[in-house]
Amino acid sequence: MRYFAMSVLIFIAIVFTVAAFGIPSHASTLSAKKSAAKIAMIRKYFLSHSFDFGPIFYKYHPGPNWYLQHVKSLMLTSSQLAIIKKLDAGMIKDTVIGIKNLKIAYSKYKKDSMETAPKIKTIINDIKNIGRTQTYLAYEMIPYHLKSYAVLTPAQKKIFQELRMTKLNAGCLAK
Repeated sequence: MRYFAMSVLIFIAIVFTVAAFGIPSHASTLSAKKSAAKIAMIRKYFLSHSFDFGPIFYKYHPGPNWYLQHVKSLMLTSSQLAIIKKLDAGMIKDTVIGIKNLKIAYSKYKKDSMETAPKIKTIINDIKNIGRTQTYLAYEMIPYHLKSYAVLTPAQKKIFQELRMTKLNAGCLAK
């Protein structure tokens, strides 16, 4: 349940960043009802195919959105803020692309599996393609997370570690 709550918070933070910083997204152009459906789809696919990204990697190396939530505590400069906003937008874009590609891969696998006499090679290739697209969703965020940390000065990195340890010790993995 704790990981689900963390995942929901991560997703809400991404949506908030899209709205707050004017980052274009498919969800922002849809009606409220369609937007909610799009958000649910993104969350479902990311959580299902993220290699437990949240509890394993994110809690030690949060992404650019986490930094945007802690601008004052970290005392980010305007140039650092601009870099992190750009990283956040790129990560959102890549995640949406990855989810789209994963849906396409599953669709092809399903279509090919419905054949009366499917070819072994085709089905194996479909499964490999699904694996590649799942892996993409797991690793595409890592550079954004680590590049966000790299933007910090040594003094800010110390503040970062203190913030993360306080949250980890309190059991708050998402913030």
